[in-house]
Amino acid sequence: MKAPENVYEGDLESLTTVDINAPLGSADGPTCYHFVDSYRAARRAAESSGRKPDALIFQFLEKLMAIAESFDTPASPFRPFWRASDARSTIPEDLTSHDLAAVRILAGASTVPAVTARLNDLLWHRQNDVPCGLAAAEAYVRAARLTHSTASPDLSVSAYARGLYLARQFGPKKQLYSDASAAIEEAVASAAALPDGFYALRLMELMVSAGIGDKEKYARLAADIANDAKSKGQFHRARCYWELEASWRHKAKDRAAQQAALILAAEAQIAEAEKRMAGASPSYLAGASLLSKGIEALRQAEGDETRVLQLRARLNEIQISSMSEFETIATGKVDISESASGAREHVAGKDLPMALLCLAFGVELSSPEDVRKSVLKIAESTPFLHLMGTGIVDHKGRRIARKEALFGLDGIEKEKALEAECFAHEAQFHWPLRAEAFIEPARGQILIDHRPSLRDLHFVVENNPFVPPGHEGLFLRGLHAGIHGDFQIAAHLLTPQIENSIRHVLEAHGVDVSNLKSDGTQPVKMLGSVFDLPRIGEIFEEQILFELRGCLIEKTGFDFRNRIAHGFVSEPECFGPPAITIWWLVLRLCLFPFYLKLHAATPAKAREDSASAAPMTSENPSPVPDSADGSQQE
Repeated sequence: MKAPENVYEGDLESLTTVDINAPLGSADGPTCYHFVDSYRAARRAAESSGRKPDALIFQFLEKLMAIAESFDTPASPFRPFWRASDARSTIPEDLTSHDLAAVRILAGASTVPAVTARLNDLLWHRQNDVPCGLAAAEAYVRAARLTHSTASPDLSVSAYARGLYLARQFGPKKQLYSDASAAIEEAVASAAALPDGFYALRLMELMVSAGIGDKEKYARLAADIANDAKSKGQFHRARCYWELEASWRHKAKDRAAQQAALILAAEAQIAEAEKRMAGASPSYLAGASLLSKGIEALRQAEGDETRVLQLRARLNEIQISSMSEFETIATGKVDISESASGAREHVAGKDLPMALLCLAFGVELSSPEDVRKSVLKIAESTPFLHLMGTGIVDHKGRRIARKEALFGLDGIEKEKALEAECFAHEAQFHWPLRAEAFIEPARGQILIDHRPSLRDLHFVVENNPFVPPGHEGLFLRGLHAGIHGDFQIAAHLLTPQIENSIRHVLEAHGVDVSNLKSDGTQPVKMLGSVFDLPRIGEIFEEQILFELRGCLIEKTGFDFRNRIAHGFVSEPECFGPPAITIWWLVLRLCLFPFYLKLHAATPAKAREDSASAAPMTSENPSPVPDSADGSQQE
């Protein structure tokens, strides 16, 4: 076996001859992310002046600083900064014994907290070196304090979280953990005095999850900030802090106070919806989105049922008004590079929620009727290709399915063959093109613009009728992994969840999704049987059913659900069109389920007009297939 190559190509003796702290004085910020450019500039300067040993050191540091953090998953705290199907950037597991020896020397020379934390954390992660773990925990807290004074509070929270996690590994009763906890509480006291923002919220969320701090004290603090935000018309901020108060009350086992806080949070979202529909530039689309979320939150908080019914009537009125905001955009056959550029422009320059909407609804789903017409037209123009059936084989050449010839068949057999050909056509041509020309370019632009954390994406799954209670974290981690390009994780988390979510939606509409056997057992129906249920077409629109079937279970389509469940999907395939498409479909299903009622609430003429419109303008999404609430989803 070939020995792994060293990431650091220089010798260890050279490491003591360079000041690794000097290049960081002009960095744009105090974090490793900011230091990548500084070390890159230092490397280029050393190369241009012929100082090769120095250049190798700075190149090594550049690679170490570029390792991406994933502190939301503390057991796997680092991941590649970039990844392709056949390559990726440096990760800790690439470091050889020579590299780790170099990291140890550099850690001793560092005086910059973020660098000290990163280097020691790498040694702890790879070698379980206790002194390095202790040093990393202490350095993360120092780095967080520095970041606290910048305009990047989320980076501060991330550093506090990692420092607290590491400190806990060495004992929650030790002084290191007490010091880290005290530092976070000190930061909360400072952040709570700020006139707006969410820094105190992020810190207290960390405290709740870690179980530190006086529950009653911080519940009152969250409520005070929420009331102040409401008085200033900052309803989104008020909602977030009331939800935080509810978390503290839950920790304190005060059920009544928790419910009261959740109801206040729901009402704040409802007030935010009304605010969004008022003023000089009202948006009924945005208002309907917020109101739908508020109604669902009020339901889950067991609010007044009469109030819920009133709000549902109000939602129907708003959805009718929202039709005036839809516009048609023309699309045509264009070069992929032009399409990719257009996809990036489609999401660029927008805040995260709107950018995700533009990604989720920027292109239409496959229309079964249109695909059928295309397949028949192709068959008529190339009849020889459809005179004989063809076999479908797996990666080892084993036949796993067969496509029958379109000609020579009649009745049900011909319809089955035509349907199989439709799935094959989309899986071979349309869906891969869509993934390459739209989804991936748009996703990449969003990642560059926002680099969303789990907390940033939480709004997608909270109070979402498509996400069964208790499954929010699975959807959240899958969507988060996908937006960061880690489709290995996204595919394995999200693909199995779709089946249960469809059953969850059907059961919410009174559909029995179980089988009653003669022995008295009542197993639930599997996905293929679920798609055959008569009422599923009343709840989900045919486009989404067609795509889900083709992507998940059809042998002539991607068949990805079956293949991933049985371990047939290889690592490179996790970054291919099936995984990308399924992640995108889940994102689409999760966003704005309030549009499920749009067709039922819209006059016939408006329905006809909206049906012929493209799914999205540069700013506003349009209706999408039926799903979780009974009519139409966006």
